[in-house]
Amino acid sequence: MAGRLLKPKRLSALLELASLASLGVSLLLAWTYALYRIGLSCPTWDSGLTVRAVVLPLGYEGALFWTALLLVPLATARKHHLLATPPLALALTLVFADPLPLALLSASLAILLGAKQALEALPAGVAAVELAVLAGLAARAYSLRFPLPPALPIHLALYCFLVPVTPALAFLACISPLLSPLASKSARLSAPVKGKHLLAAGLLASLLMWSIIYASALNPGAKLVGVDAVTRYYPHALKLLEGGLPSVLKVGYDRPLHYLLLYGLAKALGPYDAVRALALTPLLLYTAASYLLAKKLWGGRVAGLAAFAAPLTYTATAGLFGGLYGNWTALSVALLAYALLIEWLKGRGFYRLAAYFALMLAAVAIHVYVGAVVFATSALTLALAAAKRSCRKRALTALAVQLALAALGLQAAEHYFSTIGVRGPLSVALLMANLWLRRAAAVKVFSEGWWSDFCFAVYRYAPTAALDPTVWLLTATAIAVAGFKRLESFVLLPWMAVTALLAFTAPSTLIWRALYDFPYSIAEALGLAYLATVSAERFGERSAKLCVAALLLYKLSYALAFAVGLAS
Repeated sequence: MAGRLLKPKRLSALLELASLASLGVSLLLAWTYALYRIGLSCPTWDSGLTVRAVVLPLGYEGALFWTALLLVPLATARKHHLLATPPLALALTLVFADPLPLALLSASLAILLGAKQALEALPAGVAAVELAVLAGLAARAYSLRFPLPPALPIHLALYCFLVPVTPALAFLACISPLLSPLASKSARLSAPVKGKHLLAAGLLASLLMWSIIYASALNPGAKLVGVDAVTRYYPHALKLLEGGLPSVLKVGYDRPLHYLLLYGLAKALGPYDAVRALALTPLLLYTAASYLLAKKLWGGRVAGLAAFAAPLTYTATAGLFGGLYGNWTALSVALLAYALLIEWLKGRGFYRLAAYFALMLAAVAIHVYVGAVVFATSALTLALAAAKRSCRKRALTALAVQLALAALGLQAAEHYFSTIGVRGPLSVALLMANLWLRRAAAVKVFSEGWWSDFCFAVYRYAPTAALDPTVWLLTATAIAVAGFKRLESFVLLPWMAVTALLAFTAPSTLIWRALYDFPYSIAEALGLAYLATVSAERFGERSAKLCVAALLLYKLSYALAFAVGLAS
């Protein structure tokens, strides 16, 4: 009997969801039509930088489909007296060869059904559109043949209007630590999906990103993808095989541990497949590390959001474009180190502190520059934590040991590297610092010339990789709500402060590298969880689920579309 009662409820819920999605897609079609009439275009990456006009995907069949979409919410809401309006709007559309009547009816219907339903319909519509986009991307990447609606223009319409202000959004994320003191004292976070499910989905998305860039339908010659993959790692893999194990330090003096991995892969797989495997390593490692750190900070559900966002954020898109496997892997290892540091600060045993130092050393050995940045951020994290009475003693202990180990380790490494005739980690760090200082002295920060360089870094390095506005908006939201005295703020605030300082003073060709230093997956997870919490409190649990689903599917579509374009 109970099973029989559940079926009508489930059917009713599915019909209501279909009604919301139909209304949402109708509103998105109207929005796309408005942008089309304005003449907006959107930069995308497809075998090179391409500017696509936002064109409404509408022919005779599309107009019929739009009409059918409008009939669904009217029928579900039992507005039977209005069922004639969509066919009338269709007739006017065909007469005037302009979908304005359908667009106006979509907006009118949203007003008629109420603001709450319209607010739920929009994310439901976004989710439906992105599912269609994902199906289209899969069909293109794997040579699948099935009829699909042309949903990509609607996907472009979701963010193209923000492209002109994307540098401002990135700047907002950089200065968001200034807003942290204004955050409320407590923030209850929730996420509508179980963390382990999203972790599995994140790992699957990581594999999917990697498989797409080497999919035979897109990349029939299986050419290496990524700037450094072609110009650095492949020729260096050949040198390593030629010179043997002793050449690891000479060829990869600024990232010896990463080159040891490259050497091992090249010996096992050959130089070409070694570089391909080198790309998969940070994709999977960054996803797992993001999950572990977020779990230590906020629990499993928020950690799942971090895991799913990890292969879809700026770290992944710019990382694949540039072949920044060393930077990316070092950042991933740093997140693992931070997870252990958080456990130490919460009162766990000394072996966590020892493992933290071991992983920090590994991060430096994988990529000296990223290691230096992480050393600075972790030192600030410990200094902030020392201000909190509950973990003051542990924070000061860790900070003192870290500074002592750094001094001794750098001195020993510099001496050893000098004996084999290559630069040591201290020399590399000082060289980079000198570049930054000369740039800071030559250019007035926040001047017109500085802003031009900053915009160039956002728009032109790995073109379109940084144009996903959710990266910057969710990051700014997360840091702003993290507060100034909570444990998560001790991680996010110093990291973004160092990132912003480096980005604002970097040579014009290295601004992108400074922006790349921040773990956006962690901040985006907090931003998504905060958004879900606010949505649940104000509009209900279903609204929160729809918002999170829409954002995650949008990010997945954006990242996979970038990967498809990169491989083509």
